[in-house]
Amino acid sequence: MSIGNPPDYHNRFGKMTILGVARQFFQVPKTLTTMKLVGVEDFSGRRVVAKSLSSETSEDKKVLHTTEVQPERLHPDYTWYLQEIVDSDWDVTVFYCNGKSFGFKRDRSDLLGLDWRAEQIFDYSEQEWFPFDISASTESSLIGLSQKLNIEFGRYDFMLDKDGTLIFLELNANGQWVFLDVEDKYFLLDTVVDWLKSKS
Repeated sequence: MSIGNPPDYHNRFGKMTILGVARQFFQVPKTLTTMKLVGVEDFSGRRVVAKSLSSETSEDKKVLHTTEVQPERLHPDYTWYLQEIVDSDWDVTVFYCNGKSFGFKRDRSDLLGLDWRAEQIFDYSEQEWFPFDISASTESSLIGLSQKLNIEFGRYDFMLDKDGTLIFLELNANGQWVFLDVEDKYFLLDTVVDWLKSKS
């Protein structure tokens, strides 16, 4: 029996579809998928980033980190996934498993660039992510969104804007999560084990 999300979940659903569903529950940034740079004029006067459309590594095991761009200067022969920059001091990620949500936040003030993944400490000698309290209404929205997306497991990425509002960025249907709780202080591993046992 298969447990969890299929490896090609994002290819089946598509990032723009996921954003459209998420818009029913959370605020989302202005976003555009474009070929031949159609529609980039809508970003006039805004700061914009290019992001990966596939959520997968390339054949040479590289990823496209979130990168600030000038849309009108992008090569028109490529398909681009563009999003307005959210002004935020905090990255927030929520690990979701079997109806339970575990929120974590990371301070952005020490980042040299825009994407925390480019500066991640892989020896885990310092704690980078700390618990983030999830309100009852946010918890309810996460459950509703997960049901709409037909997932029991995944990691949701947000930014916390200057007004304290969670801005939805994306779902990582098969994203990494152990880095949030390497020592199992917050029982993420226990939750996953219990979920897997319930499926066996």
